[in-house]
Amino acid sequence: MDLARNPIGLAVATGLEDSVRVGCGDLKWRIEACLQKRIPDLEGIHVTVVGSTAAIRGHLRSQCDKRFCIECCRHVPGVMRVVDELLVDESPVRPATSDEFDESIRAEYR
Repeated sequence: MDLARNPIGLAVATGLEDSVRVGCGDLKWRIEACLQKRIPDLEGIHVTVVGSTAAIRGHLRSQCDKRFCIECCRHVPGVMRVVDELLVDESPVRPATSDEFDESIRAEYR
């Protein structure tokens, strides 16, 4: 197997046999099925497989979801390496000040 550089500079395998390519598609399907089964409301996660390496990317709601996704991928038979490109969109909720709270109550009863 030879390694070549693609236009964006990533090393990619060339000269792969058809059986390896089919295996990558099957591995991608198994990873996606595992994630969907364990996190049914999961959306916007993209899986890319090259050989036995799986890259997962997308946005998640919490660090817990991120760890769960990575562990799901690691436990799929055939995955030897997981590249984590997941981002967590945790925006802290700021509690309302007493003035803001009082104003919102007044607005409701006007």
